[in-house]
Amino acid sequence: MTAVEEGGLPVDREGMRRDSLEPRPTDGTRAALDRWCAARRKLLLGAIAALAILLRLVYFVQLDASPLMWQHLWPESDMSFFDDWGRSIADGDWAGESARHPNHEWHRDVAALHFAAEPELHRQLVAEARDRSDGTRADQLLWNRWLGGRQFHQEPLYAYLIGATYRLLGADVRWVFAWQLALGLVSIMLLYLIGRRAFGETAGLVAALMGTLFGPLLTYELVLLRATLLVAFGLALVQLLWSALGHDSRLRWAAVGLASGAAFVLKTTYAPFGLAACAAVAWRHRRQPRSLCSRLGWIVLGGSFALAPFVTRNVALGLPPLAVTSVGALAFVAGSGPHATADVAGFDASIDDVARVMGTTDGALGATVVETLAAHDSLLSPLRLWAARLLAVFHWYEAPQNGNVYAYRMHAPVLGLAPLSVLSVAPLALLGLFLGRRGWRDRWPLELLVLISLGSLVVFSTVSRYRIVLMAALLPYAAYGSVRLACWVAERRVRPLAGSLVAVALLMIFVGRPLPEFAAVVRATDHVQPYRYYHEPLIAAALDEGRPQAALELLDDALRHEAAMLCGHEVGEAPASMDEARVVQHVAGLHLRRAELLTHMGRDEEAALASRRGNALLSSLGGES
Repeated sequence: MTAVEEGGLPVDREGMRRDSLEPRPTDGTRAALDRWCAARRKLLLGAIAALAILLRLVYFVQLDASPLMWQHLWPESDMSFFDDWGRSIADGDWAGESARHPNHEWHRDVAALHFAAEPELHRQLVAEARDRSDGTRADQLLWNRWLGGRQFHQEPLYAYLIGATYRLLGADVRWVFAWQLALGLVSIMLLYLIGRRAFGETAGLVAALMGTLFGPLLTYELVLLRATLLVAFGLALVQLLWSALGHDSRLRWAAVGLASGAAFVLKTTYAPFGLAACAAVAWRHRRQPRSLCSRLGWIVLGGSFALAPFVTRNVALGLPPLAVTSVGALAFVAGSGPHATADVAGFDASIDDVARVMGTTDGALGATVVETLAAHDSLLSPLRLWAARLLAVFHWYEAPQNGNVYAYRMHAPVLGLAPLSVLSVAPLALLGLFLGRRGWRDRWPLELLVLISLGSLVVFSTVSRYRIVLMAALLPYAAYGSVRLACWVAERRVRPLAGSLVAVALLMIFVGRPLPEFAAVVRATDHVQPYRYYHEPLIAAALDEGRPQAALELLDDALRHEAAMLCGHEVGEAPASMDEARVVQHVAGLHLRRAELLTHMGRDEEAALASRRGNALLSSLGGES
């Protein structure tokens, strides 16, 4: 029984403030378990933290010996874009005055398609490019026009953090990875605090342990993408909002405003948190005008402080004050166009949709949304697409875009010691959501993060790097579901246990449904590109410097994971797909190049073996060198 309210949290008879919003367990098992865990909180948290630190240290060491540590060297990747942007900031372009939009192969394909339909525009932009001295091409001018010129391409906070890191510590991505690993530890502690507050001490500790053992969370900490920062910010917003609601102090609301403003310039989809904070204050103080205005003022002040540098920059360049990204229109037509797919295999935008819609609207967001939806056959068409994508969210496969979780696991075996995945977490999380459904009014900040993440995935794309925030938000629910199952086992409550286990089993079958035939767990690109951006330049440099042994060692390193790359392919066996054929051709080429180098070094017997291996693999493709 609670006597009074202190700081917005229930207080028991002894005057001790409870840490959980979950009603005190009526069953003795959960209450006893929470007391046992609370009495050993420091020991258990210390053990989880030690495990998390050890995993990160080993992961860093293993990946540092791999080409995947240097994925930003791949020019067609988003990692390269962020690295270039960060370097320009570190070199002094703090105002971002130069237009900085990526120009990857698919951007060039879209431009070519549009130019074919608009030859006069092509001639105009070619002439304009010819008059420039910076080497800008006509296709880049087209995309600069569609993406707002000097408007930020993506929300800039991550790039500025990279730039500040490069300026202070040197332009080495490993410094960025160092603070991303630290943020991963922060996220684990936030999972503990959120889980404890929502469901009790035991659930908090289990949520932290699950966060430690959830492989994709750890994987993205050594990828030059926003995923790790997005997870930390999302969880921090939930915790800060809960703290402000519980204590209702001006400084805590200012902290919510500051975090919400910073989150907005990290990812605009976090904007609802600032709006929700204002709505919560307005409702709580609706009969106290002075208190209402004071707290709203502190939220606005905190948010303004975070936004001020970027608003000032935009105004100085003649741009809309809050224009912190220019890809909203592009992302919408790519994700929700009439030819967009809801396949679990990853992002596959229709360049026809993009070229037609962006060419019609010139990249204006509102017009692009209207034009994209109007291009569908019926009003039901986008709804069917979004419904199919909602189901695709709950699939075991970590759909790659730029980085592939399974390729990282191949290069860093320690990731196998973080075995939790969507297959194991999602069913438990859905069970926890159902079992905790009556407490949604108390847990709405966490459920807001779930809804924001889920909505973004449904409208845009379900690739792994975007889904990671949703999975982090679901971990406290998975922990709660696990705790309830464990308690029912201890209490021998057969009926709820059996029903829940059947539900979890059915959900696991659904989440574990097979990949489409055309999809590969690790794509040919994930094998070929690391060689091209990492090994190939180093081999060429070694040969230029007269160091053939060093070049040979690099080739051997490129073949280190040959068995995993071939994935069971037998010599003489026809490849099952074009993707497999690309991998076989790549591995065969490495062996033949190795044979050529060994011959040059006078090691003829080894060269003959390498040549036979390469030609045997080529025979699977119907050819021989």
